[in-house]
Amino acid sequence: MDKYDIIIIGSGSGLRIALAAHEKKMKVAIIENGPLGGTCLNRGCIPTKILTSVADYIVQLDALNSLGVKTKIESIDYPWIMERMRKKVDDWSIEQGKELDNIEGVDWYRGSGKFVEDYVIEINDKLITADNIFITVGSRPLIPDIKGIEDIHYVTSDEHGRWMELFM
Repeated sequence: MDKYDIIIIGSGSGLRIALAAHEKKMKVAIIENGPLGGTCLNRGCIPTKILTSVADYIVQLDALNSLGVKTKIESIDYPWIMERMRKKVDDWSIEQGKELDNIEGVDWYRGSGKFVEDYVIEINDKLITADNIFITVGSRPLIPDIKGIEDIHYVTSDEHGRWMELFM
């Protein structure tokens, strides 16, 4: 059984803990069953900001019209906008993984771990332990109880891969 100073489950905010522990020369294990970066990078805050930046530019163009600069949007290539967002997010996640793989003293376990006893986690047929275990697994979407919502198409952060097909 491998012994760590800290085990972190989840790689969103968990990466901050990992890097701070690494700077203190602690032995760290990170368990992540998805792409690095957690909810915020992969399907939450960052993709949303990339997408809303396009809307911000549209608003700025409209403001130019009120200043005497006439502009016109001829079309919006929604699939291209979505692909651009996914590529940026994927590239950042992959880059984080490359950096993490090169940090001595930090082990990245890809997959889902499960507690098999106090302070012991089984991951990929291996047992690991630490006195300090952080669970930083992010968020889940909540569908509000709104009359008629079941009759419309809506997208949660978990459907990020289906955005284009839902709106095409």
